[in-house]
Amino acid sequence: MILVQVKAALLCALLLTAPFLLWHIWQFVKPAFYENERTHAFLLGCIIIALFATGVAFGYFMVFWAAVNFFVMIGQGVAQPMLSIDAYMDFLLAFVFPFGLVFELPVLCYVLGRMGLISYETLRHYRRHVILVIFIVAGL
Repeated sequence: MILVQVKAALLCALLLTAPFLLWHIWQFVKPAFYENERTHAFLLGCIIIALFATGVAFGYFMVFWAAVNFFVMIGQGVAQPMLSIDAYMDFLLAFVFPFGLVFELPVLCYVLGRMGLISYETLRHYRRHVILVIFIVAGL
């Protein structure tokens, strides 16, 4: 039980201090940019934060509750669900955090495209391969 309280306290501390931490990081790296780069970097940072928050919210409100209801209903009549707060918290964090990371893929594609490592032709060419790999991984 104490571990759950520590995890909850760390998560709350991270959420409350994140704006201050991000502001100090921005103040540290801002002098390294030219003026036109500052606006692009600041805008990209805001987009990254917004996409991560949107991914976490989507994962929590849309998918997490559907998954919990599915797991509880699938065992109905066969087993009695014995949910502990520790297992719930671990499942919640392990389930929702990857959604925030997956929602960062557009930013990753944008940055790789600006660096010249990928192009829209490359993405279009390998789309079928990626869809096949996604279905295989999802099946496993």
